[in-house]
Amino acid sequence: MTILGRCGVYGSAYTGDASATDFKLGQQNVGLWLINELEQISPTTYPQLLLDQARLEKTETVRVLDAE
Repeated sequence: MTILGRCGVYGSAYTGDASATDFKLGQQNVGLWLINELEQISPTTYPQLLLDQARLEKTETVRVLDAE
């Protein structure tokens, strides 16, 4: 799992429990801050990171299927 995946940036933070929701909102805030920092480096850094991750996951899936 990636750092941004751990931050739950693309998921819902709301759990029905105020403390757990607050915690998840804090994680999302860190993830959004990190994305903003990457965009400050270059507007193409984060999209490239997403493309690289998708390519890596696809390669790993193919390796698993080939091993079966």
